[in-house]
Amino acid sequence: MAKRSNQESIKDMILDFKKGKNMNSTLFAKISVSTVILLTIILSCSKPKNNDTNMAALSLLLNNSKAAGNTTVTSPIATIPNQLSYASSNAASTSGNIVVSLGNSITITNTTATVTGATVIYSVNPALPSGVTLDSATGHIAGLPTANQALTSYVVTATYTAQSGYKLSTAIGLTRTIKIYVGSSASITNLTCNATGTGTAIGCTSTFPYACTASVSCYASQASCYNSSDCIQ
Repeated sequence: MAKRSNQESIKDMILDFKKGKNMNSTLFAKISVSTVILLTIILSCSKPKNNDTNMAALSLLLNNSKAAGNTTVTSPIATIPNQLSYASSNAASTSGNIVVSLGNSITITNTTATVTGATVIYSVNPALPSGVTLDSATGHIAGLPTANQALTSYVVTATYTAQSGYKLSTAIGLTRTIKIYVGSSASITNLTCNATGTGTAIGCTSTFPYACTASVSCYASQASCYNSSDCIQ
């Protein structure tokens, strides 16, 4: 098939427009005023037989192009979760702290809702226990600790960037604090809050019955016990 010239293609476009063929606002938006003016010059110089009709159609095309140019195209907003979510088999059932005996691996899975229209990069501060790493692409935390680690709060941050064609409603960066403890089985037992036995041994009362072996204080609830600086779960 012979290659058509630009002038012939332009004529076809105008002819289609005159016949009422679909030319939506997106097409008009792509035709700048300067382009239409250039088409006008080309067609004027070519002097086709139906030049008056062509010029009338071109004038209408110009008007529609101007109207389309005033149309604001709104990019969809990327879907970002409200919060970061994590799950781990290492988490203590009551405190939610990640409690691991030295020599056992840590697996903390990112269960945050799927993101649409944005990319995300994860980071953590401070550095995780030796031997444990954060995957910056998935947000998963895993590894085999190589040393004891006192109960420490680690802040995971998810930074989102809008993909092409999308926008963020605001500059979004979600965070989640994860507490991790690594130690011997004996140390974990000594740091576990109990309402009887251990508590009674250090003189706790029924009003403040909770304590752990490592603590010299008594607490009114198990939650206040493991949220203290003395106990972990």
